[in-house]
Amino acid sequence: MNVLHISSFNSVAKNLGVLRQMEIEAGAAKALDLNWDVVVFSGFEKDIDSEFVRFYPRFAKLRIIKRLLLALFIIKCSRHYDVILLRYSPVDFFLPFVKILSEKHSKILLVFHTKDKIALAGAFSGLRRRVFVRLEDIISRVSVRVFDGYVGVTNDILRFYSNRIGNHDKPVFVYPNGIEICAERDCAKKQVASGVINAIFVASKFFVWNGLDDILFSFNSFDFQRLDMLGKTLKIHIVGDLDSNFGVDVPGILRNGKHEIVFHGLQTKEELSYLMGISDFGIGAFNLGIAGLEEACTLKVREYLSEGLPVYSGHVDVSIPKDFQYYRIGKPEIGAMVDFYFDINGSSRDVVSSAAEQFIDKTTLLKNFYLQLAQEFDG
Repeated sequence: MNVLHISSFNSVAKNLGVLRQMEIEAGAAKALDLNWDVVVFSGFEKDIDSEFVRFYPRFAKLRIIKRLLLALFIIKCSRHYDVILLRYSPVDFFLPFVKILSEKHSKILLVFHTKDKIALAGAFSGLRRRVFVRLEDIISRVSVRVFDGYVGVTNDILRFYSNRIGNHDKPVFVYPNGIEICAERDCAKKQVASGVINAIFVASKFFVWNGLDDILFSFNSFDFQRLDMLGKTLKIHIVGDLDSNFGVDVPGILRNGKHEIVFHGLQTKEELSYLMGISDFGIGAFNLGIAGLEEACTLKVREYLSEGLPVYSGHVDVSIPKDFQYYRIGKPEIGAMVDFYFDINGSSRDVVSSAAEQFIDKTTLLKNFYLQLAQEFDG
């Protein structure tokens, strides 16, 4: 069974996490000896160097032209692939014709990574956002129906689109995000000052649904007497893009006694690796309900766990059991985070990483997904 997985962006440079996922997926497919190709389309960007990226022609500056060229590419590829996975993009007028004009033997499935209103909210504002949300509501009810099946990174997202489509008998699949697990990874914690508890909170950009506001409020009002008596100091490292709405300097430090929240801003790969190396646990997002999500499968959580960091988060993860001791769901409160630290303190990074591997390893996730596709379509 030949499979092609396609994503398309105006700028892949602004979606490097997605590109990394596709590269990891290609590596996992090669390790499993699958006939599985990946392609990422993008407007031209000179600093992108990846064998999986194809650039649109220079004349294709408008999104509608890019989507037309993508549709023609998929129709052509349908002659050679049994299954084509297409990352869903809202307000695509050519989407219905992709399936209608493709070869009948080729099964084309839409892959949903988020709810359309969230994607549009991140791309547009004001009147344009309202217009595009309305257009998407109308277009998707027709266009999404014609495809052969649906893939979601979470059950929650699949339910959202299934409700929009209405009754259907198309196959649906959950295919969570995963990460590359290196057999020779070094999970040893770097040396830090005695008595310091380091936590790290990473986001490419902090939105309201990350819950950073709540953490800052809890930090400012928290009584650190217990830690002070134990001779412990809490230091939380905030890594990512923060706008002026947070009212903090970047780089900068927020203090409560001897305890600190350090705002690092965006960091290089090497700088982030160092901060992960000195940390005792990672912090996930807390207010996904604001974004209309009930569960998630973020790369951030997978990166923490692959580095041997237990995770304190505010949301259900589609791949990780609720009773997994190194992934705790709680409120964005400093006291609860401190309790979590004392509960997991002493667990080696290798133990944490090895325990989490079955839930986050891309090769395992891809193998299971491929077997489901083969059972459904390779009859």
